[in-house]
Amino acid sequence: MSLTFDYVTMPPKSQEASQLHVNEINRMNQENQQLQTQFQDMVRENSEKTIRREKAENEELKNEEERERRRRQKKKKQQKKEDDSDEKKEPHLDIRI
Repeated sequence: MSLTFDYVTMPPKSQEASQLHVNEINRMNQENQQLQTQFQDMVRENSEKTIRREKAENEELKNEEERERRRRQKKKKQQKKEDDSDEKKEPHLDIRI
């Protein structure tokens, strides 16, 4: 009698296997959803960050900035040379009596 009682109260093996299978699929789906949301958050965070121009991959901007910096340096050097040459000249004194 205990055999019939066990048989009646216990679900069939195929039903147990399908429940385990459904549980496993649900767990995998939840993990995938978590990974997707983490990835979306990471993409959103990275897209909102500002990038320094030095580290930018835009070569045209890098070259343009480099040319501008060199031009400013040349201008400073020329101005410094002019200032030095002015100092080397004899001072002009205009004395009127």
